[in-house]
Amino acid sequence: MINVGFISLDILIFLILFIVLFLATFKTGKKLLVVSIISFYPTLLIFNSLLSSVNFNDQIIQAITFIILYIMLSIILWRNIHAKKVHSTFRKIVDYSTLSISFILLLVSIYINSVSSLSSLYNFSGTVTDIISKIPFSLTLIIPIIIILLTNRRDLE
Repeated sequence: MINVGFISLDILIFLILFIVLFLATFKTGKKLLVVSIISFYPTLLIFNSLLSSVNFNDQIIQAITFIILYIMLSIILWRNIHAKKVHSTFRKIVDYSTLSISFILLLVSIYINSVSSLSSLYNFSGTVTDIISKIPFSLTLIIPIIIILLTNRRDLE
């Protein structure tokens, strides 16, 4: 495990990813994170069916194919998904934080359980993968959807 000062590189990457997602969401609203999370599901289905029919020899080609599929589906969903804007600052912080954390959890869980070729781009340390691999994969697929539904609740006024 590589350390930068007193923080491991994995934690630093998660922290930077969280901050970038959180700040970008303040600019675009929840739509960015909702599209980012929802895009994973059809991408996984298409990638796994493509992987069973086409034989990729190289791990890098698999990872690039997954990323290209993810970007294409994100663009398609970006044009079709509309998320309600929230006006309360505290609610924005809570919603954006939970959505950012669920995106990171989903990303690492997919890295561990489904698309192992992503390890050719970056290989997380054993402690990070051990902690997240203890959570069942089906649960890590359901948690972000539940968080999206909870953050899109209507205000009772």
